[in-house]
Amino acid sequence: TSKDFIKRVIGLPGDTIIYDSTTVRVDGVVLKEPYVSQPANPPPPHPWIVPANSYFVMGDNRPASDDSRDWGYVPRGDIVGKAVMVYWPLGNWELINTYPTVYAQIKVSQ
Repeated sequence: TSKDFIKRVIGLPGDTIIYDSTTVRVDGVVLKEPYVSQPANPPPPHPWIVPANSYFVMGDNRPASDDSRDWGYVPRGDIVGKAVMVYWPLGNWELINTYPTVYAQIKVSQ
C-alpha cells in the first residue's frame, strides 16, 4: 500500500504471540503495556507465530486499530521508520518512551 501506518512492534521473527482482551503474551511472557488504555477486540482461536523477516504489530488503541490481527505479519522491507512522539490524543502528547519494562522478561536468542 502507499499509506504509512504507525504501529508498535509486538513480535519479532520466531516469537509466538497470544493475546486476550487485556493481555498480550510474547513467548509466554505477559507484556506490561502502560500505554494501552482499552481492551482489545476478541482474540483469535490460535497463537500467531512470527515468520522469518516479518514482524507482528499492534496499535495502542486496540479496539479500533487495524494491525497484524487484520493484515497479518509485516515484512521487514515494509518497515520504513521509527516513531519519536505520541501526538494523539492531545492530552497524551509525549516523546516516545522505549518502555524497557514492557519487554524486560523476554529472552532474546543470539
